[in-house]
Amino acid sequence: MVGVVSAASLLTWGITHNKDVVGSTVDTSENEVGFKPDKERRLSVPGWTYEEKLERRGEGKVFIARTDSVTKIRQGWPYDSETYLSIILSGYEGRGSGVAIELSSGEFDCPLTECFMSFGFDGQTPTKYRLLGANSGDESIKFLSLPREYFINEIKKSSSVEVTTELVGYGNANFKFETNGLAWVY
Repeated sequence: MVGVVSAASLLTWGITHNKDVVGSTVDTSENEVGFKPDKERRLSVPGWTYEEKLERRGEGKVFIARTDSVTKIRQGWPYDSETYLSIILSGYEGRGSGVAIELSSGEFDCPLTECFMSFGFDGQTPTKYRLLGANSGDESIKFLSLPREYFINEIKKSSSVEVTTELVGYGNANFKFETNGLAWVY
């Protein structure tokens, strides 16, 4: 499922105000940020996958950039799988950006209402960011609280990011991302 945002992720995204998103056709034509402006499309570049969708209720477009960690961990029972972490940026026409952190399997070990994760940009001292849980109670996805714009700017300037978080039944987990080349204007 690399490079595709799950329906559950989009539907639980707090900033969407509980609106569904759908798309229509795929087109590989690009503008300066990788999109042709009127249809759903997906574009992959090293490190990032970009997607654009129309909101179902006609309130504009959702722009998505996603990158998956280059490191994986092996979890035991009940997940019994290789797990990677994803950073997902979402931009909404005229409504700003959102940031989600999603596990491919397993659960974050922190309360629904508040969670902290450490992000180290380009080998610098890690900074703790506050994240919030999904309204649905899904413990595999968290949403960055403010300052989202600062976080996005740090990712845009960085070539790598290391994330440390706590997982249920695993403890502290470290994930590394290659983030260079992010094209994001939302």
